[in-house]
Amino acid sequence: MLTHEQLRRVFGPGPAAPEHRARLSTRVFVQTPGGLAFEGPGVEGRRLTAWEVWATPALRALLPVLADEGFAPLPLASSWPPIAARAARLRLDLPGDGVKALGLKATRVAALEQGRGPVREVEALALRLGMPAGTLADGDDALATRLRTLREDRPGSLKPRVVQAFAEAGGIIATERRLLASLGMLPVFDLPAPSADFGGPGRPAWEAGYELAHRTRDLLGLMPDEPIENLHALIEDRLGILVIQDELPAWLAGATVAVGELRGIVVNTVGSNQNVWVRRATMAHELGHLLWDPAERLQSLTFDRHQDLDRPERANDVVEQRANAFAIELLAPQAALQSIAAASPDRSVALRAIMERFGLSRTAASYHLWNALDRSFDRRSLQADPEPTDDWTGRESYSVEFFRPAATPLRRRGRFAATVAAAARTGLIHRDAAALLLGVEAVSARDLQGIAELFPQHVEAAEARVAAAHAAIPDARSRPDGGLDHAWMRAHAAAYAGRWVALSGGQLLAAGQSLAEVEAKLSGRDGARPLIFQVGPEARSAG
Repeated sequence: MLTHEQLRRVFGPGPAAPEHRARLSTRVFVQTPGGLAFEGPGVEGRRLTAWEVWATPALRALLPVLADEGFAPLPLASSWPPIAARAARLRLDLPGDGVKALGLKATRVAALEQGRGPVREVEALALRLGMPAGTLADGDDALATRLRTLREDRPGSLKPRVVQAFAEAGGIIATERRLLASLGMLPVFDLPAPSADFGGPGRPAWEAGYELAHRTRDLLGLMPDEPIENLHALIEDRLGILVIQDELPAWLAGATVAVGELRGIVVNTVGSNQNVWVRRATMAHELGHLLWDPAERLQSLTFDRHQDLDRPERANDVVEQRANAFAIELLAPQAALQSIAAASPDRSVALRAIMERFGLSRTAASYHLWNALDRSFDRRSLQADPEPTDDWTGRESYSVEFFRPAATPLRRRGRFAATVAAAARTGLIHRDAAALLLGVEAVSARDLQGIAELFPQHVEAAEARVAAAHAAIPDARSRPDGGLDHAWMRAHAAAYAGRWVALSGGQLLAAGQSLAEVEAKLSGRDGARPLIFQVGPEARSAG
């Protein structure tokens, strides 16, 4: 426990509750190879915000010593980053040549695991091995065990690079959940209970898949013939499930990855999935597993091959048959296909119309139409251009293809990057942390603004949540300059009713109709993050 004086030394003046003071503090700390220090001349390492320190139990435990001594050594325990990184690598069974999957030479990995290297580089290695960033904790044992088992059961199928990619995906999923919790953005959609219905005598597995697809569409409030125009966004924004796109071996379509109770979807962008319509079917298939497979079926990692997804009849068990049927019926209800076919006697014309309306690949659409019409025609006679239209490609891929910084690895783009940007823009994490998580050397305010523009709703919602949380802190005015800001609000609130404002030291820095407008006006500004909030629509000035 920190005494009142120790709390003042580490975070400065502010609210009485340590958690609240950490959220509002503008102090910057440095994690050095040996411990935790205050930012200052000659202090080298990764810089952290007060909130990052407080939210990391291993660092929070060092605060009393830091307050009294000015430096707190990190104990040489299992939580020490180099030791934890080595343990994570060994759990994944990546000895010898396996370290090449990490993009580093074996000698460099050995040096980092012995503590001979910058903290940021050690942490980057740990994240690539599946350790959630900023936790100084181990990765997920169950996921590591599952990866080892799969390699043993299918020799040669999961190369070290694939093992590393799935492990890192687990770390990304866990890291984003920690950031969402800090931002007050945890998903609120109640996922349905899993179903053990895989069909049975007289009732095929595909029929169970169709029923689950109808239930899912009902839960999402979709009309019976309504296309899902952006499946990626629906999975992330409505269901709260992170989708990670990655470049993996061409035979691999996608996977579900679990880290404890957290789950995410990994989708390959190589091979058949280069076609966005094929990629949508892969995402829908993995969603079927994630939403409806019982826990004993859905292990820490389940991956699917293109050959099973492309040819529904080749799925080798009822679990895959159900997931295939779920995917196609979720994207394009069979009844809607029958209506389109009835309006066009030319089956090939109807096929292309179905592809363009529902975003289906030619293979998936031809099988679905064939089944919808009771297999009453020769499916092989159908002819249609397999290429997706630009609007479908744009909706599903724009946030990845137009992403900046361009050096950010593909698997860390998307909503994960948007969450990182929101955490950095609100001051919860330092730009050093943002750069680490985005896999780049440095991140500028312009970079963060660019990411926010790709994901405006997600970032604005997160920033609004943080602003509201800060404004709701009971004794927020006791933070540095908080009294001056409060005095400004008493004097000028009425003139800015309903608008967003940014204050610092009793001075108005920017005002606008939206949070995005205010953030744009502050872009490029250095110094501590100001207080940003929306003035109540019925605000009155004092006096």
